[in-house]
Amino acid sequence: MPPSESTPTFGTIGINPGPSVFEGIQSGALGAVELGASGDASSKPQQVQQQQQKSSKSGNKPQKVKPEGETEDGLFAEWKGLPKTDLTKLPTSMPAVPHPACFKSLIFSPFNPPPPHLRQRGHLVYLTLVTLEGEAHMIVCHTKGWYVARSNAPSVSFDPAPRTSPKVISAHSLIDLLHALSPGFTSTLRGLQGQASNPALAREPIATVPIPQYPPAYPWLATAPSLSAINPDLVKTQLAYGYTGAITPDALEGARDWNEELQNARELPKATTQERVLRERVLQKTHAEFTAACIRGSMAIARGDLPPINPHEEEKAHMWLANNIFFTKGVNSVDAYTHLGGDEAARISHAKDAAGVRLMNKMDLDNVYLLGHTVVDWQGERWVCQSVLPGIFSRRVQDEEEVAEPAKADAATSEVATDKEKEDWVDVNGHSREASKSGIEVEAAPANEQENYLIIYGADSEGGIDKLHWDAGMHKVMGKIAAVQKLALHKMKDSKGDEYEYWTSVDVKGLRGSDGRRYLLDLPRLSPVDIEFLEKDMEGKLLASDEAKADEGVQYPHRVVLLRPELLETFWEHELKFLARKIHAEKQQEKTDADAAAAAAAGEGKKDGEETATDGDKPQATEGESKITIDAASISKDPRFDLRFNADAFVDQPPKADADGKPTYGPSSQTDEAEPSVKAVRDASIFLRTVVVPSVLLEVIANNTIGVMDGASLSKHLHAKGINIRYLGYLMKHIDRYVLTSEGEGVGHLKAISVSVNAELGFVATQK
Repeated sequence: MPPSESTPTFGTIGINPGPSVFEGIQSGALGAVELGASGDASSKPQQVQQQQQKSSKSGNKPQKVKPEGETEDGLFAEWKGLPKTDLTKLPTSMPAVPHPACFKSLIFSPFNPPPPHLRQRGHLVYLTLVTLEGEAHMIVCHTKGWYVARSNAPSVSFDPAPRTSPKVISAHSLIDLLHALSPGFTSTLRGLQGQASNPALAREPIATVPIPQYPPAYPWLATAPSLSAINPDLVKTQLAYGYTGAITPDALEGARDWNEELQNARELPKATTQERVLRERVLQKTHAEFTAACIRGSMAIARGDLPPINPHEEEKAHMWLANNIFFTKGVNSVDAYTHLGGDEAARISHAKDAAGVRLMNKMDLDNVYLLGHTVVDWQGERWVCQSVLPGIFSRRVQDEEEVAEPAKADAATSEVATDKEKEDWVDVNGHSREASKSGIEVEAAPANEQENYLIIYGADSEGGIDKLHWDAGMHKVMGKIAAVQKLALHKMKDSKGDEYEYWTSVDVKGLRGSDGRRYLLDLPRLSPVDIEFLEKDMEGKLLASDEAKADEGVQYPHRVVLLRPELLETFWEHELKFLARKIHAEKQQEKTDADAAAAAAAGEGKKDGEETATDGDKPQATEGESKITIDAASISKDPRFDLRFNADAFVDQPPKADADGKPTYGPSSQTDEAEPSVKAVRDASIFLRTVVVPSVLLEVIANNTIGVMDGASLSKHLHAKGINIRYLGYLMKHIDRYVLTSEGEGVGHLKAISVSVNAELGFVATQK
């Protein structure tokens, strides 16, 4: 993102924000426009400087000069002969085009805010202006306009009356007042208008205009600013007053209700194009501001500025509440991921949760509500930031005896709520049939489900699958998600033997807030498990470079291995095309059999002595009659094609102590591959290894893939194909096989991919 001319956006988060767009790059250095703007000509290679000097004298355009040793196929030349470049000399930020200032300073006056008796007279705000001529003035904003006060700006005396000597200077607008005060302001402003219209200095808007509501990129490579670049700026300390009008801490506005802002933005109408554009703008702005608040809060917590709300608990279980945002560490805080890999599994699961939230936001289904969710990585720690669920701090006030024996209560008495219940949000939770904001009627909640009244769908956060929740309204909402994700309806049993039907995994929880909305939480399990990897490669065979290392006990760090949504979509389309070809072959066979039967019948009916038509005289079928068209949309609705995935298939359950007291893995209840939805999970996992990974390499050999040049682009390309990064070792084995057995241009591309894979594997190993 290019820098702005004013105070940098999110300046308190980091230094030296890196741009994502340069106007021009020449031989590793910034273009002439940027270098001329910054005045840093020392970073340009000497050859380029000399060439541009010669070109400027001769009137020719500057041309790019290649360093010695650089070739066209430098990617495959192992970078030999290239000049060494100091990393600190690389451009990490794009300097803005300088322009002359119209005045030296314009800030709020220290006499702000106006006293009450002067506010009654129409005084609104006081400003301090320092002109280009070096004169300081105190400007008063009045209900009738602007004027210059008697008090000088540096003076400690306060006199807001209009200045009469040498003359009264007032105007209806601030710009007119500045023109009257400073001749330098007038001349400089006119020069800026002419400079803006000069085509020689014009720059591309994408390289000059900051992207709205989007934080800049802060690279790991950054140069510390010089002391001369740090200038006093009282505006930074006065922004809070300018935005809120508060002058004391107790007068500051309360924290923003992020959840209500996000949900109101999602509920904006989207029937017309204009409504959709407005809705997207509001959502973008709210999400950007929420993300910025999460970043600031995470940094403050990491510094130790904010205390946890549960200081007496274990450190890894600490929670923080700031600006109506919940902050927790992305670690195995409540031992929910011990059987999956501990802290490493928790870290990956939180990343998958963020991916699930992003997927749900992309779906944008009606009546599906999500909490604000952001994952922040800062100083080697992962922070999970979520907006506050409405009603999470409410507590049900009921007598334990009434909870323990609900069946003994009289039917008439149960319909009348006590005064304590009326004060709480019990009515919203289902004591009466009511309609939530989603418009779906809610059945009354069972009286015996009082332990965790927030969760209404899915497994309990504490009891796991031993205690399941189910809600009719949430089940309808989950059905919409399952239709998009192609998930199958399956049954799960709790410890009591009660059976419930679920569309998604029971780990996906549905919660009802006090605002009547149904919220989804814990979304890593929107995709099924990669069972083939769990069964065959958890011992690190894909990570080990040879069999010796594989025998040393290399272990994959966690068991949170899921199939990507892109793979499920590809597999679904593959099976649909396979069925279409099968139906096409069946119709072709039926047509052939019918033609043969008709020919046989015609031959038997011929009379003796009748001449038979020659082959050349037979009527030929037209091209349209010989082809049988297959509509994929109609086949997808065919009852023979019902490909859906069981999200709970092969899922590891939390361990339970056996007879010896040792924890063991709880077996999954969804392992019967005679069930089509369970078998589909197995087939998709096999499809990834046997079809998708080799097809990526075949596309590279056929030169159908471009832009794969480093680890980042390789990861992006593999993810788009539905391949997880954990299959880098599997990809390397296929590359070696193709390189040894194939010839031609594809080998060079595969070597480049191999270099990228090795670099990515080294990075992953370093991170582990």
